[in-house]
Amino acid sequence: MAQCAIPGCDRFVRSRGLCDRDYRAWLRSREPGTSPGEPLAYLLAVLTTMPAECTEWPYARNWGYAWIAETQSVSVLVCTWYHGERPAGLVCCHSCGRGTSGCFTPSHLRWDTKSADAYDRSRHKQIHV
Repeated sequence: MAQCAIPGCDRFVRSRGLCDRDYRAWLRSREPGTSPGEPLAYLLAVLTTMPAECTEWPYARNWGYAWIAETQSVSVLVCTWYHGERPAGLVCCHSCGRGTSGCFTPSHLRWDTKSADAYDRSRHKQIHV
């Protein structure tokens, strides 16, 4: 039987070249081969020395947007940490136009209306289906 494609994993393949553990992690939208706390630890480490330019999320994404596991948007989490709790009716917006590239730079995030977010997307020529 073939071994898991994740470096250092010696388990046998279940599906898509991954063992059962890494395949289940992939199904949960977490990068296979990473421990459950690794993306959050990375986020906490990088936020202390965050550059002004776009920083792309190296872990799981959903439609390009950065995610921790399957339930937490990294952009919303960072926007909450830097700009306070989300006011009712507002969404997390990216001023850089690279949210779908996984950008989570705090200075590029803000709380704004859905119409302002739609305007940003049209200005940056991004289309959401």
